[in-house]
Amino acid sequence: MYGAVISALTALYWRDSPVGVTAIAVLCAGDGFADIIGRRYGGSNKLPHSPDKSWAGSGACLVAGMLASMACVLLLQATDNRGGPLQALSMGRIAWGCGASALVGALTESLPIPEIDNITVPLAVVFAGHCIF
Repeated sequence: MYGAVISALTALYWRDSPVGVTAIAVLCAGDGFADIIGRRYGGSNKLPHSPDKSWAGSGACLVAGMLASMACVLLLQATDNRGGPLQALSMGRIAWGCGASALVGALTESLPIPEIDNITVPLAVVFAGHCIF
């Protein structure tokens, strides 16, 4: 499902919008780091609404998702020589959009829904991205 979601986001949002790359970055980096950091440092510091997930994992999802999505959006903006909509985004708008989208992704990832976060996280980030960007 992971590959299908990334392929669909790439096909739908290829180089025209920060929404797709933000959703992919939060899925790849945010969700990936949530698992790694949560398992290593989560310990007994579990989320009250999701006993299998930790504050450390959710924090890692937020930070890694935000940093990765900012890096990807800035890279797309720097290489967009067509004068597309990415050129109109200021650094502040990119930071706000990526941070808010990563927060939505982290909150979605923290839900006690097993094994479908490869779908729910990017869908939530896409929805947030359309509202924010």
